[in-house]
Amino acid sequence: MEKIKKLGNKPRPVTVQKIVEETPTVKTILFKDPLCSNAEPGQFVMVWLPGLDEVPMSISFIDANLCGITVKNVGESTDALHKLRSRSEFGLRGPYGKGFKIFKRTSLIVAGGVGMAPLYPLLVKLERVKVKPTVLLGATTSSELLFYKQLKKRLKQRLIVTTDDGSKGVKGLASDLMLGLLKENYFKS
Repeated sequence: MEKIKKLGNKPRPVTVQKIVEETPTVKTILFKDPLCSNAEPGQFVMVWLPGLDEVPMSISFIDANLCGITVKNVGESTDALHKLRSRSEFGLRGPYGKGFKIFKRTSLIVAGGVGMAPLYPLLVKLERVKVKPTVLLGATTSSELLFYKQLKKRLKQRLIVTTDDGSKGVKGLASDLMLGLLKENYFKS
């Protein structure tokens, strides 16, 4: 175990296996990495491209063979990540952090924008332990709803959508809707 911790702290090259365009401004970069593939939901990695700063990125996809980060293009480093292609390489350290603690009871996941990225592996893990979470997913507009198709397929009626402009679901913020639903005891089991 100590050897794995030391390896996690050393930068290592990883190769992009696949790029998924999630929204007009967000991409998921999938890569093979044995350490990251054993990560827990809620952990993060440090990502580095030559000539740029190292940046922390939440792990958004965890599988036995692949791992992924979901990146919104907001600056120099994220723009460089968006320009990566299949078989490109970048540097990686980690995973870091403790991850989410899982409780086997009613669960509510609330996320806006790219905030769904670190929560998607949590959703997968909750379902594995037979917890059926409800997800409140928000975005500025319908085209920016992160992982919408995957969530709709997985959750059906347990997905509630909000958009700032009202283009899909309830008009407003996911956090505001959550407060209203909690006051109404909507999630009482």
